[in-house]
Amino acid sequence: MIRLFRAAVIAVMLVLPAGLSGVTAAEPAAPIHHDADVRLDPENRLLTVSDVISVSGRQEIRFRLASWLTVERLTLDGRALPVPAGGNVWRTSLPDAGPHRIGLHLQGTVPLMEPAGRGGLGQSGALGPDGGYLFESAGWIPLTGDERASWSLRVEVPASHRAVATGRLGEELIGDTRYSARFTAEDTLDLPALFVGRYAVQERLSGDIRLRTYFYRDDAALSEIYLSDSARYLKRYQFLIGPYPFRDFHVISAPVPVGLGFPSLTYIGRRILPLPFIRTRSL
Repeated sequence: MIRLFRAAVIAVMLVLPAGLSGVTAAEPAAPIHHDADVRLDPENRLLTVSDVISVSGRQEIRFRLASWLTVERLTLDGRALPVPAGGNVWRTSLPDAGPHRIGLHLQGTVPLMEPAGRGGLGQSGALGPDGGYLFESAGWIPLTGDERASWSLRVEVPASHRAVATGRLGEELIGDTRYSARFTAEDTLDLPALFVGRYAVQERLSGDIRLRTYFYRDDAALSEIYLSDSARYLKRYQFLIGPYPFRDFHVISAPVPVGLGFPSLTYIGRRILPLPFIRTRSL
């Protein structure tokens, strides 16, 4: 009887009409953890995500996804759950407040990158043959509404491209046909933001901080000065404020006219990268 009841509870899967109201916790919930494996095909704008979400201290989990993503497979502690026909906000009941693992396999076509100067900032996720970006708010990774999270993200792209995300850069593999890298973060307020492009990468160390530029090849001549300026600013502000809280700092060339800051990186429009005031004020 207990087994039948538990099986029935596990199978409950509801589509919510809209919005997220957080989680129902039986006790203070531990930070949620995402272990995500991502493949991006910029030419066809295809995104595939396999994410295993580890939770404890709650009796249900709710998450939101981008409307252009499809849930191909859903599991709870390795057991398949039914996948509703539609909707982008989901709720999964959990059998108890102990530790559980929710597995999702997602696939979709990322919105097309809009031409520069025509509302690029209005897109929270966009992709084209030369690259693009996926901000957290795009819902490309399940958004649970948790204030704290940890995550491990492995991303793979064609060898013609490079991918970079917020978080700490770990292992990196450069093959003949594929490129992959892993990024991690512990007890953070943000899920990863992900960037991809036909980038040339240059690197130097400033103490134990790894500095990198991810610039399109036409902009690669600017890499050395951006690395030098980044090292200089890090030393200045560590003296004024205190230790830099990350292990990496990346400057990424954006195909859209933006200047955005994220934990451990900045995303700057390629048209304004050459302007001197960007390095002396904005950087």
